[in-house]
Amino acid sequence: MPGRLAQRVDRIVRHENRKGTFSSPVKATLETLFSFRSPLAQQQQEARIDCSRGPSPARIDREWPYQVALPDDLCTGRSFTLIREFCEERRLTPRKRLVQAIWPDHRYENWRLYCFADEASAQAFLDRFPGVMFDPKRDRENGKAQGVWRRTGEYKRILDLGPLSVPEILRN
Repeated sequence: MPGRLAQRVDRIVRHENRKGTFSSPVKATLETLFSFRSPLAQQQQEARIDCSRGPSPARIDREWPYQVALPDDLCTGRSFTLIREFCEERRLTPRKRLVQAIWPDHRYENWRLYCFADEASAQAFLDRFPGVMFDPKRDRENGKAQGVWRRTGEYKRILDLGPLSVPEILRN
């Protein structure tokens, strides 16, 4: 029976030659025949999927080892714009990822890591936005790429840090 479907497809899909008559069947796979998107649209979608995934956490830790941590609430709104403009002016292209910081009293907070390939870029960023230098091998639980950040000391929420501040709506 599978051969009958292929014969029907061959009969249906034919192209016109210069004289206006139908000639040999077009070589088309069932996938291209029954797809609802053009090949260009399919390529664009595949490219979007690949770009949106980005590098793996382990690859970021290997290739962008100089990481600056800022509380995630500080990286929103006006503060996000300040960080973006600073990076654009200096042509810095940090990779960003999140890490969950956990204190001994079991409080936790999300921190955003700005990851740089070279130490000079990370230091320039740290000078402008006073965060915490984060070492992926030392600060992550057992050095795992997906591990949490075990903090020491007492938890204290940071609402203002240099030019960055948490928006009013997130302060309570």
